[in-house]
Amino acid sequence: MQRMLIQLNEKVNSSFELRIRIGGSLYQKEQERLTGWMAYHDILYINSETPVNLAARLMYFDADNFEARTFAYESDLRYQFSIPFFSGKGLRYCLRASYRTKNRMIIKVRLSETNYLD
Repeated sequence: MQRMLIQLNEKVNSSFELRIRIGGSLYQKEQERLTGWMAYHDILYINSETPVNLAARLMYFDADNFEARTFAYESDLRYQFSIPFFSGKGLRYCLRASYRTKNRMIIKVRLSETNYLD
């Protein structure tokens, strides 16, 4: 199994950041050669002067089967982590938001969904 990942980051200003990642996998056993790839775009809004922070991800993936699956780390809620794998063909989105109240309580929500196209 071989894997690769290319990442491009662009800090638009002090609050906005854009990330583009393209990853792939190659699985070869004897005469069988299977491939998988994914491309995703992250948009982050993080500003310490406002009570709201936002993050969004849109992903497309296409993997021949489970052996050629791809992985993507996803930021999650505090004390949680997520590294889902993807096989087949599909789209995934993930939205995260946090809100800091005046009494310094932080409310966080996360919504994600995977839709298979095959």
